Amino acid sequence: MMSIPSSRRTQIWQVICFVSLVSYACDCGAGFPERSAPAPGGFRNDSRGGGFDPSNRGYAALIQESERAFSQGEFTRSVELMDYALKASRTPEQVALALTIRGGARSRLFQTDLALKDLNAAIQSDPKHAGAYYERGYIFKWNNDVDAAIRDFDHAIRLNPKNTNFYDAKAGVFFQLKRWNEALNVIQIELGVNPKAPGAYGYRALIEERMGKTKSALADADTALTLDHNSAEAHVVRAKSYIRLKEIPQAEAELRVLLHLRSPGAEAANLNTVAWIRATCTEQQLRNGKEAVAMAKKACELTHWQNPGYTDTLAAAYAEADDFDSAIKYQEEALKGVNWRPPPNEDAGQRLELYRHHQPYRDTKNG
Repeated sequence: MMSIPSSRRTQIWQVICFVSLVSYACDCGAGFPERSAPAPGGFRNDSRGGGFDPSNRGYAALIQESERAFSQGEFTRSVELMDYALKASRTPEQVALALTIRGGARSRLFQTDLALKDLNAAIQSDPKHAGAYYERGYIFKWNNDVDAAIRDFDHAIRLNPKNTNFYDAKAGVFFQLKRWNEALNVIQIELGVNPKAPGAYGYRALIEERMGKTKSALADADTALTLDHNSAEAHVVRAKSYIRLKEIPQAEAELRVLLHLRSPGAEAANLNTVAWIRATCTEQQLRNGKEAVAMAKKACELTHWQNPGYTDTLAAAYAEADDFDSAIKYQEEALKGVNWRPPPNEDAGQRLELYRHHQPYRDTKNG
């Protein structure tokens, strides 16, 4: 299944400006958006990866190394490093930061109960730690508790109204609910805070594309890419818009760019997005079952087969490749998965019935 918000049915983790762990320390915690990766430039060049010995390092070094691990998708190592950081913490603010980082990493490992425990403890330690509310809000969003998610994102905004990622997160809840005008209102407020926030333009482009406002979506995608050439959202919007306009060479070019983006941690999400289009696009020239299978399988492997939305994509890819036995197998596995973010809609079950009748799936909503 596509990874861009509601469809990235994870992105995005992801929507969708990526945030580094350094942001936590700088502004009470930016948190990690669902878009899969922190912002570039988040970790320093002197980080030594596997050679780093956490047992004799101070708090700041542990935070820095955990950021490096998180940016590379090493969430288990990030958790382990924060175990040490908690022992080295000296203030309530340091405790809250370490707990928030550990909670964020645990949420990416689908350890939801442990993640919530960490984030609740972080808020108790430092009620003004905006990042903890932000991370907890995403867990509520993934669990479809939209009222609780909006409350937490609003709280994060009140604590740090200049952090545009918090507005993106709130808009994402309305996006998930297809409440487009409310999502656009949040983005407009975000642009009032920072008129050059690339995430705002990328997110608004996604919303406009879903509303069928192709020209506006392309214009906002162009602006997002001017501000951040690694904006996966913008390239996805351009690809889908070009598909809608029947401009296939341009759509093909956007898919190639998406596969070669170098945003840390975003490889699986980008592979999944392109695989979904290759498997399900209504335009025959863009479909390629063999390529879709290879990309979807790699996305599953990169996420240790923990994302059922990616397994759903793999099933669609096998169906496009005329391997319906494998399509049925993986679709059944996807439907058994408990880690859907957000929960699957009825389309997932309908796809299984198609595969049982030896029919591939065509995504008429997303091209």
